[in-house]
Amino acid sequence: MGLGFVHAQDRLEQMLWLRRLAEGRSAERLGPEGVPADRLARTLDLEALAAADLAHSSNRTRRVLAAYAAGVNARMARLSPAGAATLGETEIAPWRGVDSLALLKLHAWALGGSLDELLVLDQITRRLGGSGAQPFFPAGVGGGARGHRDTLAAGGAPLELPVFEGAKQAPLRRLLGLRGRGIGSSAFAVSGRRARKGRPLLAADAHFEARFPAHFYEAELRGGPLEVAGATLPGIPAFWVGFTPRLAWAATHYPALVADLATVTLQGKGAARYRSGRGWRPLELREETLRVRGKKSQLLQVRRTRRGPLVQDLLPLAAEPVELRWIGAQPADTLAGLLGLLGARDVAEARKALERHREPVLAMVLVDAAGAGGLQVAGAIPERQLPSGAVPVPGDDPAYRWTRPLPSRVLPQMALGPRRPFAVAADGSLGGPRRGIELLWRPGDREQRILALLRERARRAPLDLDDLAEIQTDIHASSAGKLIRAALALAGKRGGWPREAREVARILEGWDQASAAGSRGAAAFHVFQAQLLRRVLEPALGEALLTDYLQLPRVRSERVLLKILAAGLAGGAPDAPWTEPARLSQAVRHSLRDTWITLSVELGANREKWSWGRLHPLRFELLRGLPEAWRPGGLGPFPYSGDGDSVQLAAYRPLSGFAAQVVAPYRMVLEAGNLDQALSVLAPGQSGHPGDAHATDQLPAWLEGRLSLLSTRDRVIEDGEVARLRLEPAP
Repeated sequence: MGLGFVHAQDRLEQMLWLRRLAEGRSAERLGPEGVPADRLARTLDLEALAAADLAHSSNRTRRVLAAYAAGVNARMARLSPAGAATLGETEIAPWRGVDSLALLKLHAWALGGSLDELLVLDQITRRLGGSGAQPFFPAGVGGGARGHRDTLAAGGAPLELPVFEGAKQAPLRRLLGLRGRGIGSSAFAVSGRRARKGRPLLAADAHFEARFPAHFYEAELRGGPLEVAGATLPGIPAFWVGFTPRLAWAATHYPALVADLATVTLQGKGAARYRSGRGWRPLELREETLRVRGKKSQLLQVRRTRRGPLVQDLLPLAAEPVELRWIGAQPADTLAGLLGLLGARDVAEARKALERHREPVLAMVLVDAAGAGGLQVAGAIPERQLPSGAVPVPGDDPAYRWTRPLPSRVLPQMALGPRRPFAVAADGSLGGPRRGIELLWRPGDREQRILALLRERARRAPLDLDDLAEIQTDIHASSAGKLIRAALALAGKRGGWPREAREVARILEGWDQASAAGSRGAAAFHVFQAQLLRRVLEPALGEALLTDYLQLPRVRSERVLLKILAAGLAGGAPDAPWTEPARLSQAVRHSLRDTWITLSVELGANREKWSWGRLHPLRFELLRGLPEAWRPGGLGPFPYSGDGDSVQLAAYRPLSGFAAQVVAPYRMVLEAGNLDQALSVLAPGQSGHPGDAHATDQLPAWLEGRLSLLSTRDRVIEDGEVARLRLEPAP
């Protein structure tokens, strides 16, 4: 109840906006801009799915949800009508337990729903053929249910890809602040054998778009046997990063494919029936009215099969009807696993609790006070007979249907031990492909960099919290050196190169591969990479499709280029003309010269003033949907170090400018079992009220890479206390 109260006290406007998103009512505030998100939320029927989850929840989960809602409503009861109006509301409906589950469902879809990925990959496959499209697929995924598609000349009509611009691109992700590249977080643990005080260490950083208010909210709860502190999501009574006197954990997203698009055969007047096995079934029909601010209301007709809603009109897809199959539509006690962590006494009990976790799919790093630690993947991943290949599957083929998740015992896990002193969950595959699991892009560069830094420091001395905090701010561009060497090798001898191309090549060769804000080499590298992407891939994919592909949340442009350059160095691939060595050589030389021109135009003729920070500013934007009056000052722009490949994440949108979009606003490092030693920072601040002293107060420390003490000891808390709120049950 206390958590619900303080969430509403500091973040009520954020919670109400997220509830609108989950209910499909954002257009009531945003106007036509919110319609795509509302159409998707209503088609998924997030509110009804949350109600089904509540019906399947245990008594404990229901009690937690009810107590949390009571706390939210106790705070909302203090609002006057004028106070509600400042939030953009005329009347605020009470908070319900199902609202928290709807927010959890919304986040699960934003992290795991892969509509955009499936559509873009299918379009690339139809355009380039199965073999030609392989470099663009995640490792170990591709070809899929229909085999290697041939080119358009030999195949049928393509699925017409939506123009993913503005509100049409991943609309729920965009309005939630989970759209950009690099979303998903990192966490790593150190065995007590390698730690200075002999206890396991844990580090976590959460990757979100830079927004105000912050995505996370720090809290500590104590009562009876409960004692937990860490990071929560406003609106949801669970700890995603947390520690108790015995256990600590950090959640990162594990990008398993949990949704499929499947073709559907329709029949009858108005296509009212669909093929099911050897017979025909009537489609379920539901009508929804979308209210749109400043415009007429819109009628949405949702048609669905037993396995999921038809989405071709939503996307839109012109060629064929398709249904969306999402494992998140199967009802479950979705909070049980995270709530179970609060009472777990050690890593073994935590793993047992996580067997009940459903969504989103997580890679959880765990350590306990007794010295154990490790990693556990948890969540509902479809148990498939055949892989989907990340393209639409034939809906009538029973081999591509799934009805239940994989057993928890087959999900990836590892334990810390003498041979494995470190556990890292970042962008790696966590041990490679597992039975029935299809993963989106996991190149592993960040994971390997973290492991390398841990080993290097551990060789010098036992590790402590300062070591982990410094690793979190590492700005090494992991794959940049390989890309530069491959590109310059393909470019050939420099005798005939333009002067500008030779100058940029020298800058790249002399660069230390650190994407520091003041670095000229970092500026040259990222501009060169963008120029090379355009020259190599735009002729094959076209500008719109290439941009859509590179803006998918987990695609790494560096990795795509490395695959193509490696093919060129090997003589080129016969079914991929863009890998011909001569063509690539010319593209590299032109891109080097274009880089010089771009830097001169954007940053001036003085080479000494070329710097990455001037191209790569960071600004914390107001979460879309909140009243403009809530926009605080002092949120940027700031020259910012890092890139989409570094441990200190600072991802930008390739081919759409270099401004930092996704960063790690929340960082924590801690020692298992030591409640006085946790260090954390939350940018821009804890409060969601722009005039509050704590709205942006953590931003200076965060920009400098500093952490502050997060103690749960009474004396430490009382030393910094500025006010005390007392909550008592009503008589």
